[in-house]
Amino acid sequence: LADIYTTAPLPIDTHANCLQLIANAGGCVMYQDRSGILHLKPLESTVSDYSINYFNSYSKSNVELSKPLKDVSIGFYQYTIGAESTELYNGVISISGTQELIVTYSGSATNVSATVSGGTLNSATYYTNACKLTITASGNVTIVVTGKSLQSSKTELSIYNSDNGETVSVDNVLITDIDRAKVIGEWVRSYHANRMTLSSSWRADP
Repeated sequence: LADIYTTAPLPIDTHANCLQLIANAGGCVMYQDRSGILHLKPLESTVSDYSINYFNSYSKSNVELSKPLKDVSIGFYQYTIGAESTELYNGVISISGTQELIVTYSGSATNVSATVSGGTLNSATYYTNACKLTITASGNVTIVVTGKSLQSSKTELSIYNSDNGETVSVDNVLITDIDRAKVIGEWVRSYHANRMTLSSSWRADP
């Protein structure tokens, strides 16, 4: 993951969903081990420490085949910065004392700046989709946030597998160049081309 780069901002989402986007864009799987530690690793490097065999299985495993794979449709995103600064947020909030606020923009932006009327802006931390402001006031405060908007465009790439079957789509905003899209598209293609899903009823040792 240290060698994989993106020009995209993380969306406003849960930590779990953001980590899943990072794992997917890196061609990795995400799992938690028995110690509660979260891992993001390539699929081939994940090693199971428990096997299902005739000793611990209640019944013979069933094998199901998924539908044949025709191709993988994968998109990659490109971002451009708006030429002019625009208003991203304008609101009035009642504040008594010192409060920390999270202000979400109308869209992704860069070169962001916040101004406060009716109070004192003590500190500001700017992100692509929101900013964290610490404001001291006694009464209504007008907050205005401006910045240059980020516009995104998406290009679809098709990874061929066979003439017949279904198309699997991959949409990940962190994939921002065609080379990474090809790598992930081929990774998804090889996974779905396997088609076999095993299910079994088994017991685990204490």
